[in-house]
Amino acid sequence: MQAGLGIVAVVLSGCCISLGEKVANRIQQYQRELPVGAAYSEVKAYVEKHGLPYSADSAERCEENAKMTSPSYQPRGGPCIFALDRVGSTWYGFDTAIQLRLLFDKTGSLAHRDFHQIHTFL
Repeated sequence: MQAGLGIVAVVLSGCCISLGEKVANRIQQYQRELPVGAAYSEVKAYVEKHGLPYSADSAERCEENAKMTSPSYQPRGGPCIFALDRVGSTWYGFDTAIQLRLLFDKTGSLAHRDFHQIHTFL
């Protein structure tokens, strides 16, 4: 019985570490490939190329949504892109994703970016 529990614990921890490493690697990739100052059109093309589900909001809509979103964010005067990278899941129903918050200034340059790890279970 104890041996069986030990094997399950090793398997479960291996799954979670693997997902954690994937998340860390992807966030590092996004930090390299989506630099502050990048043009809106380039960032949008990047998100589309990588097949990430996303929403692109105008400056006005970005400002409106900031008031009712949690965790909150500070609009930068331009449009914003929100995307979701579904990193992976475990056989027991634990899903991990990364939310990308890409905020642009009035000139259309990427002014701020946040990458939030999101976990859901079943």
